Amino acid sequence: MTQMILKGLRLGAALGLALTLFGCPNRELGPVEPVVQSGTSIVITQAESDAVDLLVLVDNSNSMAQEQANLATNFPILIDRLTDPPDSDGDGQSDYPPVSDLHIGVVDTDMGTGGYAVTTCENAVDGDDGILQNTPSDLVANCDDSYPSYLSWGEDDDAAALSQAFSCIAVLGTGGCGFEQQLKAVRKALTDHAAGANAGFLRDDSLLAILMVTDEEDCSVREDVRNATDIFNTQLQLGPLNLRCFAHRDQYVAPVDYYVDAILALRPDNPERLVVAGIVGIPPDSSCNLTNMTDSDFQCLLDHPKMQEVVDNSAEGQGERLTPSCDVPGLGEAFPPRRIVEFIKQINHEGNNGIVQSICEADFGPAMRAITSLIQSKVLGACLARPLDPNASNQVRCIVQETLTTSDDCPPGRIDLGVTGEQRRCQICQKGDGEGDRTRDELGQDLTECSRFNASGDYWEYVPGDQSADCPSTGKVNFQGSAVPLAGSVVHLECLSKVGDE
Repeated sequence: MTQMILKGLRLGAALGLALTLFGCPNRELGPVEPVVQSGTSIVITQAESDAVDLLVLVDNSNSMAQEQANLATNFPILIDRLTDPPDSDGDGQSDYPPVSDLHIGVVDTDMGTGGYAVTTCENAVDGDDGILQNTPSDLVANCDDSYPSYLSWGEDDDAAALSQAFSCIAVLGTGGCGFEQQLKAVRKALTDHAAGANAGFLRDDSLLAILMVTDEEDCSVREDVRNATDIFNTQLQLGPLNLRCFAHRDQYVAPVDYYVDAILALRPDNPERLVVAGIVGIPPDSSCNLTNMTDSDFQCLLDHPKMQEVVDNSAEGQGERLTPSCDVPGLGEAFPPRRIVEFIKQINHEGNNGIVQSICEADFGPAMRAITSLIQSKVLGACLARPLDPNASNQVRCIVQETLTTSDDCPPGRIDLGVTGEQRRCQICQKGDGEGDRTRDELGQDLTECSRFNASGDYWEYVPGDQSADCPSTGKVNFQGSAVPLAGSVVHLECLSKVGDE
């Protein structure tokens, strides 16, 4: 039996919002009992494919040896959970369907220094310029002699071999430029080089996931100012090299908004098909929430005392660098990644699709699990805005309708609601519909046909938060068998909720 999870977008809408805005039936859910007068509306477009294109940005400056090793050690967790999902509730079925089509590309933070000679910046003009890195690492055993510009994986391929190949191209060493330009590297990789050096990596119908692993702040130099690369000119009196991006940010460093707009433009109509994650220098002891992050959670990080940019006048810093945001013995140091956190915050604001984790952890395993959960939730949806109130039979007062892309007949597990224009509308049966006192729904729709679909295992059901590992606060909607929404269809979930549930 196939299984799929659709988790509702956190719209928090009033009753009928989805129906009004998206052209569903013009009849609205109304109060069935005096105490029921508000509700939750969810609209989600089912993806045309489950393809995932994962771009991993790896800082290759001289402080990243341990972090690159940590990434290589724990990256298989991400691969395994995407391609072979766990069964956390022990019901014999995976928590979610596996991703069956995966691209993985690696870029580094070296974007050169505008032609100026700077220590550690070997290619002073453009560095590696956001071009996908595929040279086998001499720091990793058992690598092949060569690799393609990006790695591809299909459901018949070996996930372990994919993890090994990733280690071979992601352990880049520490010879990269000390002026890290993370956001610029990501932008150029996905835009300027998308049809050239990096052709084929990014697909139009994929979920695009970006993971940045770096212990430094972004210093992406402006691309719209002719002399912006003067920031690298050691002949100019601009202060210590390590403080120039901090001290002269307004003049030489590109606004974060520029990169936010460039990345959002890659998925202009579907921000939910975009995930941005960072394993960066946030304090590991922060009390800020780092799961299902909201604007306030990102702001909590930005307001953290250790995330403030303060010149380090200690004996170690000698006034030539900023004070580290995290400094864990044996794990090295990291510096306040304010621009990167702000970048992810703004992306997240558009689609609840951003997350940050700390690079100052001995084990990246928990970070990989959190990032994988976010990616998988965007392949299939997002968590509900609020918990629902199931009855003794675990049914909820909800209606799920699906608008197909064609006028073809409704697949099993659905009641035919007719054709509007050239699109068929179907109502997906809830588990238990058509039986007992659930023979009609809140709109009066006859549900007796659902009993035969239930018997064959084609239905949707609500999974409460205490039974959901990935949506523990609110729960999720779970589709079984042939009731799984079709590719490209639009699914509407309308739920009545009791007064006080807002």
